[in-house]
Amino acid sequence: MRPMAIVAMLILAIRVCSAEKVPDAEVVKAAIADLSSEDFAERESATNLLLKMGEVVAAPVKAALDKAEDPEAKHRLTALIAKWPVGGLAWDFEAGYVFGLPVVDGGRVYVGNKDMNFFCLELESGKVLWKTPIEGMMFHSPAVADGRVYIIRTRKNGSPDGTLLCLDAKNGAQLWTFHSEDSQTFTPPMVSGGKLFLVNDDMLFCLDAASGKKIWEYQAPKTILSAPSISDGCVLVGGLDMSVHCLSVETGKHIWEFQIGDSAYAGASIAKGRAYACGNNKKVFCVDLKTGAKIWEYEGEGRTSSPPAISAGRVYYGGDDGAVTCLNSDTGEKIWVFNALGMVNAQISVCGTRLYAVSIYNQMSTYCLNAEDGKLIWTYSTKEAGYATPVLAGQRLLLGYHSKFQCIRTGMPGPDAWPMTGGNAARTGNND
Repeated sequence: MRPMAIVAMLILAIRVCSAEKVPDAEVVKAAIADLSSEDFAERESATNLLLKMGEVVAAPVKAALDKAEDPEAKHRLTALIAKWPVGGLAWDFEAGYVFGLPVVDGGRVYVGNKDMNFFCLELESGKVLWKTPIEGMMFHSPAVADGRVYIIRTRKNGSPDGTLLCLDAKNGAQLWTFHSEDSQTFTPPMVSGGKLFLVNDDMLFCLDAASGKKIWEYQAPKTILSAPSISDGCVLVGGLDMSVHCLSVETGKHIWEFQIGDSAYAGASIAKGRAYACGNNKKVFCVDLKTGAKIWEYEGEGRTSSPPAISAGRVYYGGDDGAVTCLNSDTGEKIWVFNALGMVNAQISVCGTRLYAVSIYNQMSTYCLNAEDGKLIWTYSTKEAGYATPVLAGQRLLLGYHSKFQCIRTGMPGPDAWPMTGGNAARTGNND
């Protein structure tokens, strides 16, 4: 290959990476082929080109290694893969006991621990950028939006508290607080359209996200168990009354409720004018978002305590029987089932053609599956058991559990941010 051709290929690859985050497949293919060139300079140029493309080409590089026969090409491919171990640990952080999941925004990771500290870390390296004492324990995940971080201090001085703190995302400085009644029964806060939605026992509050001023409140029949899901002018919550409730985002007015026949721990996810809810009675329901009328239901083998993930016409959910199930979102028809080792109680995350699920059985195992057919791509296991929804950002997957949380390489492009947990984890958690 001529030097000018190599330069042209490099410029093209950089442009494609910058614009779409995924290099052109033909450029990658050509670079891999040049690793077997008889010209040493071409091999070097191809190696450097693949390095510049980064972890996003790890999958085709690994596939090429499995078929490679040229010893020099094998050596170079092996060296490249060693830099991007898909399903391998990028970094971990000894946070002290972590109750809530991390969230990600602007290349930063936000997470709290039982030692009453809230951390902001750099996503790429895990480096601590700032730390703020909260003077209490945090049982739930935070939310980040518009340069602010929202945290629920669940306990203070050994007693229930429930104060919402708003911090400056840049430096951790406290901006304002909101307190209703002492309680430790909360769900993660959610932000949408400049409004913040906060659950306290049987109360749902809607606040102005910038000032903390209360806009409206709604009292449910019994304790609310699920994080709110927000879309199309609706707020959905589920609770101990075995129902999913739909409220108006603007006024808090009750629009409809749907009985699922058991405690609605999972709440619901919203996609294309429909709500999808899982009951603790092994059932999944699809209802019309405007009316609450049932469209279909499906009964599986395991109970679930997390909302389903909805993506590309599919519904994905896990159960305590270890099954990860994929359904057709229009009909409820079963498409495939993957059987994991242990209970799959945490929410499943989906991005593009990849699905990430966590099971618990003496240890915690993370599975990366092909979202199309449920085939296993890679597995990562910890030494401890835990309970964690996979949080995605860039080519990283974050798992918070027990004394630490870990950052895993996915080898695939992901969302730029994962600013909230709960809701529909196929759409980065914010349901907008």
